[in-house]
Amino acid sequence: MKILIRLEDGTKMTTEEYIMYRRYIKKIKNKNMRIKAKFIGEDSSLGYRNSRVYRLVKAKTPNGHIVISKVDGLGYCPYTSEKTFKENWELIDKD
Repeated sequence: MKILIRLEDGTKMTTEEYIMYRRYIKKIKNKNMRIKAKFIGEDSSLGYRNSRVYRLVKAKTPNGHIVISKVDGLGYCPYTSEKTFKENWELIDKD
C-alpha cells in the first residue's frame, strides 16, 4: 500500500515521489539555484509566514514539478507547477 502525501495545491504524490524530491533538492543546492522571495501564501505548517522574505533553493524536477526549501534545508515544499509556486511566492532577487 502506497502512502499519499497532499501538496500545497491539493495534488497527491506517493511517499516514493516525495523521497525522490527530497533527494533531488539536496543535489541541486548550488549558488545558481538560490533565490530570495517573499512568501505571499497563507501561514503554513512548514513554518513559512506571510510577508516574510526567505532565501530559498528552487529547482524544477524532470517531471515539471517545482521544489523549494530554505537554504539551510528546512521547509521543503513541492509545487506541481510554476503557476502554483507563483501563487505563493513573489521573487525578489536571485542570489
